[in-house]
Amino acid sequence: LCPQVADKPFLDGKLDDACWKELKPIETKAAGGELKGYATKAYFVYDDEFLYFAVDCPHPDGKALPKAENRRRDDDLRGKDRV
Repeated sequence: LCPQVADKPFLDGKLDDACWKELKPIETKAAGGELKGYATKAYFVYDDEFLYFAVDCPHPDGKALPKAENRRRDDDLRGKDRV
């Protein structure tokens, strides 16, 4: 679930590096309630120096939230997306 890689992933928020594409993700699914329909995929790799992780958590159709603008440090994010 967490293989060692020779090439570091480029930290750009995209999951298009070879290390992510070749890896089977760890998948979580909400059991019900207000989170029903949301699925999250997590990926983990490491190299000689660091542990890298990526998270893919798309919104179901019609449930997207607008991008947060001008957020302050340590804001209360309970009503927002977060990892």
